[in-house]
Amino acid sequence: MRLLRKINGLFYIIAGAFFLASALTIGVDIVLRQLFNTSIGGADELSGYALAIGTAWGLGPALVDRAHIRIDLLYGRIPQAARRVADLIGVLAFGAFVSVICYSGFKVAFKSLSINAHSQSALKIAIGVPQFIWACGLAVFVITCVVVVITAVRRLINKDNSGAASIIGIKGVDEEVQDEIDEALGRLSAYANNKETTVKSSK
Repeated sequence: MRLLRKINGLFYIIAGAFFLASALTIGVDIVLRQLFNTSIGGADELSGYALAIGTAWGLGPALVDRAHIRIDLLYGRIPQAARRVADLIGVLAFGAFVSVICYSGFKVAFKSLSINAHSQSALKIAIGVPQFIWACGLAVFVITCVVVVITAVRRLINKDNSGAASIIGIKGVDEEVQDEIDEALGRLSAYANNKETTVKSSK
């Protein structure tokens, strides 16, 4: 799981980069429209591609970090064994659903590439390229889902209920608070190291 977390950390960066690109494109387009009465041709198209790709590539890391939103109205009121069953069913159902979309996505992407399809906008983008990148993000999620399920089942077989919960369960309030504290401490540590490096370099 450590290796999976490290790999998905890179996918977080990829997803974030696409979200940032989408936001910047929209922001620049708005400024140009307001101040200079002009715009970036196809800004909505580019931001749409970036948003779709960023979402697809962010699914896997979110699964590893248990960041997907889940309705837990009855979750805390059922026994531990039933919770793990519900967790497995939820992850498997999610993975199966995305698998269908992933298959269809690759099918459409290869079809677009084979016929050299382009968007109807002024940019004339080969739409098979963003479609393929988007489908790859979904494929990464499906692979991540399989690894997560296998790891969780192994831990359940070894009667490591808490270990399985740490992979597929819903985060409790204490866990979320601890995550925020760890993240804040990490930022403070990085800031302190940065400041120390700056002081040494100035000397």
